[in-house]
Amino acid sequence: ICDLHAVERVEFKDNPLVRPPASIARQGVPALRKHFQEIVTSGDLRTWAARLVLLGNADSGKTSLQRGLRRHLAGTKLLKTNVYEPTNHLQVESLPLGEGAKQVQLSIWDLSGHKDQASAVQQYIKEGSIYVLCVPAASLNVLNNATNDWVTRWLSYLSLKAPKAIVIPVLTKCDLVNAATKESLDRSPAHLETQASAQLAWLNERLDAFDAVQTQGGTQPPNVRIQRPVQCVASSAGGEPTMEAMKARLEEEILYAEDPKWLPQVGQLVSRDAYLTSVFIRALRDGREPIDSARAADIGYIPSTMSMEH
Repeated sequence: ICDLHAVERVEFKDNPLVRPPASIARQGVPALRKHFQEIVTSGDLRTWAARLVLLGNADSGKTSLQRGLRRHLAGTKLLKTNVYEPTNHLQVESLPLGEGAKQVQLSIWDLSGHKDQASAVQQYIKEGSIYVLCVPAASLNVLNNATNDWVTRWLSYLSLKAPKAIVIPVLTKCDLVNAATKESLDRSPAHLETQASAQLAWLNERLDAFDAVQTQGGTQPPNVRIQRPVQCVASSAGGEPTMEAMKARLEEEILYAEDPKWLPQVGQLVSRDAYLTSVFIRALRDGREPIDSARAADIGYIPSTMSMEH
């Protein structure tokens, strides 16, 4: 909006507003521009963004989880899904988390779980992100026959590529754990935890074993920080209660982190040089005069701040 100088009126439908607040947006385009001008001239430019990386073997429910979260936060019902759609290499989506001035724009990176793409996707495993390890609530035979694929290899990647990573373990497809669960209308987290108790115990045992190895029997602090408890989710129709619980869990880990150093980029002050450089590059990308755009932003004239906040 701030870059489109000739725009006098904008209308959106079925498009949830992220920033600025709706009370300002209702006042029209001049109020929108003034809102961002005040942010720049006050010198309080901060990054409110984080990266969430979904890890897990093929068919572990990663894509269904990110789709379910996005639909739930957009206020739409979850859909019944019966078709397996594997992720090819990488899929990136966006999700607003929290409300108000400190709302975080979450970039969700859904990595392929196929072994033949393992070397390619490992380049995206880096420090400064929060990770979700997805393991399906399959039968114990299936889980035991491929423990390395479901759990071990992903934690090993993190140990090598991001040894200080934060990991939220998630048990997916909990609504499919048995015939009774499939037919039940109860999709509350507590009910699913009861139904998938055997799978939960199995996953916790594997996580305990990994922690024991990296702490050398408890004599050293862990590097990869596995955040318990394991979250149980159902990402298809009727699973809205689990999506709400997952949303609350992400807010707890990202917005109200026990240690802000875990995700230092959230709320980090952006320097004037970095801000003006981003304005210059964005104007160059859009075919506008980059130097004039940077000068205008520097004095607070119709600044271009959305890219910095997102």
